Amino acid sequence: YLPLDPALPEERRAFVEAEIEGVAAEGVAYVIYTSGSSGTPKGVLVEHDGLAARVAWMTGEYGLGPDDRVVQFATLSFDTHAEEIYPALAAGARLELLPEGAVTLPDLLATPEGGRVTVLDLPTAYWHHLVGQIDEIAWPPALRLVILGGEELKADAVARWRARFGDRVRLVNTYGPTEATVIATA
Repeated sequence: YLPLDPALPEERRAFVEAEIEGVAAEGVAYVIYTSGSSGTPKGVLVEHDGLAARVAWMTGEYGLGPDDRVVQFATLSFDTHAEEIYPALAAGARLELLPEGAVTLPDLLATPEGGRVTVLDLPTAYWHHLVGQIDEIAWPPALRLVILGGEELKADAVARWRARFGDRVRLVNTYGPTEATVIATA
């Protein structure tokens, strides 16, 4: 599949629907386009084997299971959607979708459903923003794992998080290019 964000400008949508020549579709799970921050966006073909290995690693490493509730935070046009959706479903966990509209993650966490969330997978910059309001957010009592990715963690933010949660909530810093099926290191 090729995830398309309907909010993208028409020119961008037309660009990513262009045919990719010389590629056999066997084994390809999805095509995701990079942001183009280092030049022109490029289509990355993510194969089933890579996705299956990523899902197996996550479910095992993070101990995902049927009692978990994972927030599906990333849009489908961002590669992180694959590490939110597939591991949750493979583990039998519940996937909590952000309602459409102007609802924010703190709004979701303040609802009864959000209060039962156990796993968050967030961009590091957004997590830094949330940590800035750490005492104003209704953090779920069941929260046990926060996965971060995309950039370096700030030491003062980690210290503030640890002062609030100690070791009760596991904090994992990940990084990797889209070509590595979302991440390469954790």
